[in-house]
Amino acid sequence: MVESIKLQLFDYNPLIPQSDFRCGNSKFSDNVWDFNGFINVEHLSGKRLMIDFEFVVDKPKMLEVIKWFMHHELTTGKFSTAKRNLDGVVRFSKFEPFA
Repeated sequence: MVESIKLQLFDYNPLIPQSDFRCGNSKFSDNVWDFNGFINVEHLSGKRLMIDFEFVVDKPKMLEVIKWFMHHELTTGKFSTAKRNLDGVVRFSKFEPFA
């Protein structure tokens, strides 16, 4: 049985758009977001409840866009769907058709 805790994943306030808001146990500016304790799914724990943005730290503009995309995915859907969508973004960012 899948059960989720009713804790708010983010404390984003659109009235203060420049603030470094909380994303689970982390901050938006962190390159790894930890949602342990915020999402209670029996087959997910530890590293599986973390979102790692290290694959794109060398591209700051792309990093920010991907973080906002993940914020949207996590607030509008399931965690597992958001992680699956991020896997697609990771594969796309590493794709080099003329390498």
